[in-house]
Amino acid sequence: MNELWQLLNEMAIYLLIGFLFGGILHVLIPKERVSRYLGRKNTLSVMNATLLGIPLPLCSCGVVPAGISFYRNGASKGATTSFLISAPQTAVDPMLVTYSLLGLPMALIYLIL
Repeated sequence: MNELWQLLNEMAIYLLIGFLFGGILHVLIPKERVSRYLGRKNTLSVMNATLLGIPLPLCSCGVVPAGISFYRNGASKGATTSFLISAPQTAVDPMLVTYSLLGLPMALIYLIL
């Protein structure tokens, strides 16, 4: 229980950042716009979600609330999944960890893949 409590304390700030980002998305981006760009069940909506997730500095636990917000605002399942995968994979912190542990060539391969 002690380890679980410590893990929850470490993750709490990132979850709060994700909730904050999801709330900002809910307030600032109209549902019609989310539905127009991410709501269709085609490749373009998946690509739009991927491109949206790439520059965001959300970790794997902070991206979940943002993805739920997208889904509730009309994004398709494919677009939501694409966002959930692309945002934490292209964040700065995994890139720095990959660079420090495996070197520059592997960090570049990680970024490209």
